[in-house]
Amino acid sequence: MLKNFKQWFKSKNSLITTIQRLDKELDEANEKAKEHLIIAQSVNALLEQNRIMYKEKCVELAQLNAKLHNQQIQHENKISGLQKVIDNQAKDILQLKAKVEKKKQRYFKKGKK
Repeated sequence: MLKNFKQWFKSKNSLITTIQRLDKELDEANEKAKEHLIIAQSVNALLEQNRIMYKEKCVELAQLNAKLHNQQIQHENKISGLQKVIDNQAKDILQLKAKVEKKKQRYFKKGKK
């Protein structure tokens, strides 16, 4: 009976040791899981910040593109306006040349008579 009692006591102690070891391993696993959760939350926070920054940069880029497009249109309009002014001045110059030619011809015709 003593032998049985010793074996039972040994198996009980062995069982308690095993339970304690498993309990310790479970605590360690829970601690690691908490660490991983904190890391995952940090990564998610960084990802969210990056998404927000990306959206802001996209908006900023769209605004800059719109501004550039408007400036391009304004410059094209200025160039068109200047081309019209140059064309009109060229027409005026040609008309003035024609008038000067007519006056020269009249003057030289009067001078010959």
